[in-house]
Amino acid sequence: MNILKLEPNGFSNEAQKILEKMGRVFDYNGDSLYLDKILPDIDVIISRLGYNIDESFIKKSKNLKIIVSPTTGLDHIDTSFAKSKKIKVISLKNKKKFLNNIYATPEHSWALLLSLIRNIHPAATSVAKNLWNRESFKGRELKDNNIGILGYGRVGKNVARYARAFKMKIYVYDPYKDYVPSYIKRMSSLEEFLSKINILMVHIPLNDSTYNFLNSKNLSHLPKGSIIVNSSRGEIINETDLLDLLTTKHLSGCALDVIQNERDLVSRKESRLIRYFKNNNNLLITPHIAGATYESMEKTEIFVIKELKKTLLEK
Repeated sequence: MNILKLEPNGFSNEAQKILEKMGRVFDYNGDSLYLDKILPDIDVIISRLGYNIDESFIKKSKNLKIIVSPTTGLDHIDTSFAKSKKIKVISLKNKKKFLNNIYATPEHSWALLLSLIRNIHPAATSVAKNLWNRESFKGRELKDNNIGILGYGRVGKNVARYARAFKMKIYVYDPYKDYVPSYIKRMSSLEEFLSKINILMVHIPLNDSTYNFLNSKNLSHLPKGSIIVNSSRGEIINETDLLDLLTTKHLSGCALDVIQNERDLVSRKESRLIRYFKNNNNLLITPHIAGATYESMEKTEIFVIKELKKTLLEK
């Protein structure tokens, strides 16, 4: 069994030990010629979010049987083509019991919100420039603000718990959830939900029905001066519409851990959002690090490698 780790840096030592008992483990070192040479002999590929395992990639992997990804979202993998080639995909998708003990993403979502409303990034940057002007960086308090959580799944539930600790008024929109705790107001209409809140937290998965789900048509229902935080997937929000809402000041701020086509270098270089971020303090962008904590990556890598071991034992 030949196993290739596409992103070996920081990979769990315990997961590595389990892998080495299954077969020969290869680490990709960034050399594309090496990758093209080794792919035809690889049985298992392990990847986080750094690579697009698309149709062309899979076609080069003539012996590929299993793709392993310690992620919940699978937009970096052409799952339909993999299925057509009888390649199994092992991931964290729908592993609800395990994921209930992973807190990295809701914590980072909260870090984004706090950084944005308290001007942490521009304030720290000014200190690095030997300035010390507290009047320039007055922020806002969270208490009594109306926070709206789009998607009341694992991440949304934890975000709601944190919001309660900050004494905020909490609204949820999720047509697939029938019950929410009594301290949360569940909304049945997206437009009404958006009109009631001034902070929107986005926690829905990316699929055909949620691509550009948030756009100028529905985001215009947010009260003027609202804030958006997205740590889900960039494609959920129409970026052109988002920029328009920021430049016209309909939104007072936005914090993103994700953008569209984020794995493509050319797309990032041409990104209007990143260009805007460089010159404006009402936008904050981090490089999809919400799930990237030592604890969460250790746990998730061990989990999916154990799932790989189970799968191989079943064959």
